[in-house]
Amino acid sequence: GGPVLPTEGPVPPTGTGSGSGSGPAELKNDELCGITGGQAECYFDCAIISSAQGSGQLIQNLTCLEDCFSSNKSANDYCIFLLLNDVISKGVCNLTDEFGYNPGLGIYQPVVTCGMDVVPHPVYGFDQTVVDKGTCSAETENLLLNEKCRREIMEEQGFIQNTLLQLIQNSCNHNVSEYYVNFMQGNLPGARKKRNAELSNPKEAQIHSRVKRLAPAQAIYGSDDIRTKLKFENTHNRYSWICSLRSSGSSPEHLCAVNLLTRPPKPTVIVGSAHCTYLCKDQSAGLVSACCCSSGPENCAGNSTLCGDNPGVDKMNKDEATIVCGEWQTNVFENSKIVLKIKKIIQHPEYNETAGPISGNDIAVFEVNDGPLTRDKAKGIKPACLPSNSSTISSSGIHAGWSKPPPLSFINNHAKEYAEFYNDFFKQWHYKMDILEKCEDPTVTAIDGGALLFPSNSSYPAGTSCAKDFSKQSCFSKGDSGSPLMVQEGDQSQLSILGILSFVKGCDVFSFGTTSSEKNNAQLNQQTENPSTYTTLYCFLPWIAEQYGMEYEGIADPACLVASGNPDDGEEPCRITPSNLIELFTGEVECIFPFFYNNKRYDGCILFEEDGFVYPVYRCPSRNITTKINGTNSFESLPLVDGYCPDDFMDPTSPLNPNKTDCSSFARRAPFSQCKNNCPGVQALGIIGGGNSAMEQEGQAGQGCKWVKKICKRLESYLGELSWCQMCV
Repeated sequence: GGPVLPTEGPVPPTGTGSGSGSGPAELKNDELCGITGGQAECYFDCAIISSAQGSGQLIQNLTCLEDCFSSNKSANDYCIFLLLNDVISKGVCNLTDEFGYNPGLGIYQPVVTCGMDVVPHPVYGFDQTVVDKGTCSAETENLLLNEKCRREIMEEQGFIQNTLLQLIQNSCNHNVSEYYVNFMQGNLPGARKKRNAELSNPKEAQIHSRVKRLAPAQAIYGSDDIRTKLKFENTHNRYSWICSLRSSGSSPEHLCAVNLLTRPPKPTVIVGSAHCTYLCKDQSAGLVSACCCSSGPENCAGNSTLCGDNPGVDKMNKDEATIVCGEWQTNVFENSKIVLKIKKIIQHPEYNETAGPISGNDIAVFEVNDGPLTRDKAKGIKPACLPSNSSTISSSGIHAGWSKPPPLSFINNHAKEYAEFYNDFFKQWHYKMDILEKCEDPTVTAIDGGALLFPSNSSYPAGTSCAKDFSKQSCFSKGDSGSPLMVQEGDQSQLSILGILSFVKGCDVFSFGTTSSEKNNAQLNQQTENPSTYTTLYCFLPWIAEQYGMEYEGIADPACLVASGNPDDGEEPCRITPSNLIELFTGEVECIFPFFYNNKRYDGCILFEEDGFVYPVYRCPSRNITTKINGTNSFESLPLVDGYCPDDFMDPTSPLNPNKTDCSSFARRAPFSQCKNNCPGVQALGIIGGGNSAMEQEGQAGQGCKWVKKICKRLESYLGELSWCQMCV
């Protein structure tokens, strides 16, 4: 019933493989499987490195960007084409100062001697060494000083924008660099205060001088009419096998992605995540909001109008959802849309609905009325290719799907600048992913790529694969579950599904909201080193075939039975992972438990919610605060963008004071920090469209040992006694 067991060779076929005749059909690739439409992103062939000196993520192989920008002299982005050519052909400047310190990136070659100059700092007056004549040509520098060119650069995604800005700073005349620095600093929260800093406070002045290198975020600069732009049309009709599991009723909503593996004339095979087939329900009110079933601060079960009298998590029935294929934007009617009524939902028999996705076997199949797939307008819907075993796994892949948009009430109250572009949240998007050799917790920070001193080693179930966004600048949230992790196989023109998204254990950085009401600026900043965990599809193909009365011929893989991590890692101290530049200096401090949040006591890490939007970061207090309940830290709100003022800025251990508002934006500190994966309260988030899965997870060690014992019993029957299996005896 579980993942594929080791065998001595291929499972002998018993069917005809044709879908007709005396024997059962065979689950195998369609001739047209995995054929894509749309367009890949021009940067999908890039490699990225995290760099403290480079203020975050930088593209390592600059030649990969050459086809992203126009070589036409009349194009607005021709300046970027020239900048890249200059650096690729001539290198970057050697910025080593008289003390032997080189603030340069240390990534790009060659490093050459440039003409340098000494000029006074524009704010603080001290002398600074700057580039006078670098590797940028005069033509490049003149174009870079054009407002149209600046717009092109500032509209790029964060990792591309940061790369270009760092190249300018390390290769071009300092006036060009200052042109972009001034724009970025002028759009920082509290920028006016910064430019008129109180120089009597030398510590604060030092902090201001350090921010010359800025880690850009996905942003809206309203007064300048600039925003980060994505080419959403590239995903239109690209991944036709990805369908939407949609709630029924008068206001249907996207819940999760499901995936088409075969279509008529064969049996129609559709797979998704098992946890997606559970909903928050009330016996009298029917389907209710996910917050009614949550155990976190977002719990709203006390609202009987919203939740009824006794809400709880229950299995989805066939009439509570439909499957929609051929769709690109989930909130508009599209003529290509195909609606499939569900006849039966089958969860994997070993999926533990109490423990949730962390127990593994997070897979379900759907029997549907597939008549609509035989119509002419469905001809463009092709199934995905089936995966081969793990020995041929690529090191990179593509994740695609839909997120569930934040509630409009949240946008209006906290990020009104995004209201104009709200429809973009409903469009399908894709991400290049780095596929990991095994599932494991982060060993470096997402901020600068520096090694963690106290990395966690929490557990991951058997039959899963893990991957990370190669830019580290995305964080999957509600609605993403069931989305496929796809790899290219064979002739490289077709995509197969390696796995379907099961869970994440939270993000490192997630801030979303207005940063300057005066300038109509806002940011959506996401960063994570935490892996996304996918149910490995090839481990379950025999079970999938069986549910449809089909046969599957394939080679079993022992890796399907091997878990990773340490289920007892929760016994280690709970520490934070640095998620901003200040925390890089203060270090991986221990969380401060217990604490109160909105007058409720918590003894572990929690997720926060505002206006129906759940932030996908497990957080704990890392600073004391002046407000207390019976001597215990008490927090009333979570300022994700600004933070609180310390009671005494000169004292790094000073408690935060929410009643103090006269410090600059650079003096403010976040009251909560990101928890490591082994902390109490951190769970495997099965992120469904109705909200974060409300299934309660038993203690990590206890639940982990249950599946470790089960796996070991089966694995040892083939391989003999295994020493690591004794850890849960």
